[in-house]
Amino acid sequence: MVTSRTSEPIEPTTSRNRTLEKVERLETDRDFVLLWVGQTISTLGATVSDLAIPTAAIFLFHAGPLQVSIIGALLTVPFAGVGLLLGPYADRVRRRPILIACDLGRFAVLGSIPVAAVLGVLTLGQLYVVALLTGVFNVAFAVGYQAYLPALVTRRHLMGANSRLYVTETAAGTIGPAIGGFLIQLVGAARAVTVDAASYLFSAIAILLIRKPEAGAATGPAPGYRADLSEGLRFVLGHRVLRRLAAGNATFTIGWRMIEGLLLLFCYRLLHLSPAQVGLLFAVLSVALVVGVLLQPRTVRLIGFGRLLFGSQLVVCLMAFGIVSSAYLGLAVLLGAIVVQGLASGMFDVMQLTLRQLITPDRLQGRMNATMRTLFWGPRPIGFLLGGLLGSWIGLVPTMGIGATICTLSAAFFFGSPFFEMTTAPKPVHEA
Repeated sequence: MVTSRTSEPIEPTTSRNRTLEKVERLETDRDFVLLWVGQTISTLGATVSDLAIPTAAIFLFHAGPLQVSIIGALLTVPFAGVGLLLGPYADRVRRRPILIACDLGRFAVLGSIPVAAVLGVLTLGQLYVVALLTGVFNVAFAVGYQAYLPALVTRRHLMGANSRLYVTETAAGTIGPAIGGFLIQLVGAARAVTVDAASYLFSAIAILLIRKPEAGAATGPAPGYRADLSEGLRFVLGHRVLRRLAAGNATFTIGWRMIEGLLLLFCYRLLHLSPAQVGLLFAVLSVALVVGVLLQPRTVRLIGFGRLLFGSQLVVCLMAFGIVSSAYLGLAVLLGAIVVQGLASGMFDVMQLTLRQLITPDRLQGRMNATMRTLFWGPRPIGFLLGGLLGSWIGLVPTMGIGATICTLSAAFFFGSPFFEMTTAPKPVHEA
């Protein structure tokens, strides 16, 4: 069997190894299961809000391309700087309290939307404020969460943990849009956000019940906040794999957010779909994502880890053109493009996340994730606002076509060395 120089040695299969594997199954780890269940439920709620909040803006306040895109921009603008600043703290403090505080914060700010709707005082401005505050809590949670997971399950189980989390969260994302679409039609978009608020309260309680003490925080004398921040930046920008992952994902982010910010308007106004139909369409995407994750291990063995990373990203990008062309070719083309894109995206997402965690030492996990999130998600507001401005000026379809072109350029960053040298996932790195 051909393996890369950095692949894990494979032990011969023995009854002892099989016994150990059975004992160490993640499904028997109480603390991981609590995190797993909490994240699945909160994802279920988040997918309802992802549909409900912009739908409320469109139907209650007659929002156009720019107004809808502003909601997306505000939700992601904290990733342009807040995440980077939080990285050193995530490596110096316990991460679990950060996760609990962020969940409670999201419960409070999202819960204000249905309360305001019941009182008859909901405004578009409140939707903007909620989007911004939710974005702040999202980025803080993401920085702490991705640094916390390797300490909770150990590096040996990272691929399995990420795959399980991705599959069940995506499965929740399958149910969420369908529930959200029908819930919006039943009680209204603003009141439907109640589901999301409650899901974050559930997640906070689940994380609170985790018993395992954290082992990933830094020990010894702290060199200072600025030194910590600089070390994280130097590590990411100086690492040839992380640097290209960041550049490729940042490029894709700009193009895809141009499309995403206009997608609901595209579905409602050009394809004349109802919220329930849009919810079902997003549910189909989530099913495809799950199938993609399940097919990923076998596909890696056939193609190789690095080549699949490039190929899956290229397919995701090309399917963006299929989404745009459905304006002329119909709903069947849109459905087909979303299915294929979901299959490829499911493979890419788990692989690139696991790759980042494996090649980063424990003491740098928080700063690496904060830096990568900033570089990945920092351009999101640019993409949303660029899409909103162009959509208002030249129309939805031409703007989404430009976005698809920018997406496709991102695949070049994953072509060739060093990715094609990886036939399997790299061996975990324990020191810089």
